[in-house]
Amino acid sequence: MTSFDLLPDEILRKVFQNFTEVTKEDRKWLCHSRFVSRAFNDLIVPILFAEESHMPEHMQLPKCLSKISDLRAGVTNVFSSTKHLGVTTMEHDDDTYLKSFVELWRLMLPTMTSIRSLHWTYFPPYRHLNQWADTFIRDIGARSTLTELKLEILAVPPHSEFSLEPISNLTTIEMYWDIFTTDEGCDPERWQRQSTRFMSQVSALLKRCPDLQSFTFLTEYISTERSLAPITLASLLDQLQSSSTPSRKLRRLVTRAVVVHVDDIRSNLHHLRHLEELVLEANPDPSAFAHFGDICVMLQMNDINVKSLLIEDLQHSGISQYIASYQGLEKLVLREFDRTNDSPVIIGGFIASLQNHCKTLKWLEFDVDRLSPWPQGIVAHLQSEAEQYVALQTLRIRLCITLDDTNNVEGQILTELLETAMRLQALRLLECPSVNFKTGSGVREDYIELLWGVNSPPRIHTFIERIVERFKRDHKPKFAIKLFKD
Repeated sequence: MTSFDLLPDEILRKVFQNFTEVTKEDRKWLCHSRFVSRAFNDLIVPILFAEESHMPEHMQLPKCLSKISDLRAGVTNVFSSTKHLGVTTMEHDDDTYLKSFVELWRLMLPTMTSIRSLHWTYFPPYRHLNQWADTFIRDIGARSTLTELKLEILAVPPHSEFSLEPISNLTTIEMYWDIFTTDEGCDPERWQRQSTRFMSQVSALLKRCPDLQSFTFLTEYISTERSLAPITLASLLDQLQSSSTPSRKLRRLVTRAVVVHVDDIRSNLHHLRHLEELVLEANPDPSAFAHFGDICVMLQMNDINVKSLLIEDLQHSGISQYIASYQGLEKLVLREFDRTNDSPVIIGGFIASLQNHCKTLKWLEFDVDRLSPWPQGIVAHLQSEAEQYVALQTLRIRLCITLDDTNNVEGQILTELLETAMRLQALRLLECPSVNFKTGSGVREDYIELLWGVNSPPRIHTFIERIVERFKRDHKPKFAIKLFKD
């Protein structure tokens, strides 16, 4: 044991870190090792409590009371190691529990002096916790160490007194709003006022973060029965347009179900000079495809070459031209689920634009459900250029396989894809989900079903699985093969 104690702290820390994300037994061993010596304890405690997660609906009252007891006893050095904090605040039937939870945070939060990232899931409808939420934001905002915020808003907008004002100087902001528009207890006018107020809070927060590198704003509408004012990128970036605002270092811009016009990007172009990832998913504007094409033209004209790009429609020629104009793409996703039939010219032009990125692409995804022969075109391209894709780790191609195709016992397109994948030396994951129709889903709602699973007859499932299992047995690939998306 003496020789083990002589090892430098850096070596011991590396050893202990190997036991933080494995089995429960390994983590239990790490806990027991704290008692070996004071040096072991000092090295292990920061690792064990680097990530703290608190969810009232799952935490038992005795556990909550135990933590309060420890804090009252002066055991504050434990939570001072916390760097990543996860909190879920929702209503609980036991008032005693709620009071204990609030008291726990009142005692624990001042001891968390090293927090760098916060992931907060917030349920605004539960009024008993609104006052606590306001206090929590103020206390968190006082932490100069906080650089990352992920805020999930479930159901209606935050209450009118909700404020993000104390928080500033973040480098990463991620907002997710799961909008339940069928909430019968919500007055539409009040809902809209609170929504507008919340949008202004987010916009003001962006202004207070001059070194912001990543901004994500995602919304999910559970129902569209109620007429809602659209969320626009212009409203979110409104306060960034001032000439007195310091130049941003934004590298990542991701939105979902947010209205994005080309003018929104044009007016904030000076903030996007370092942009590396652009995802404008499910833009509800009827002319979304035209706006995105014009945005690509603008990026090309200003020499802004992104490394990650999501495309949902290829009808604008500026998209393929932009991709072909530079080198260095690392992730490219093409998703098309309407009934438009792409011409061979569009398919060929887009595939040709990939030539400049063969050596840098790490993720390539073609999630296309159309009559057009996209799978055949992509597989043929990979067959001729496989050795050029030296960095490709994830490949996802949606295959259109029908009951008629199962009569082809070889499953030609699937077999060709599997054989080609064997030549991709860096490949770690091949996804080839299928659909049993070739004319497009036609409606956006089907996209959710396609993400959650494939509604194909068992005969098609059995056919695909049989081909893949035979391939695994004969070729023993080093990469994983995933047939159906979780």
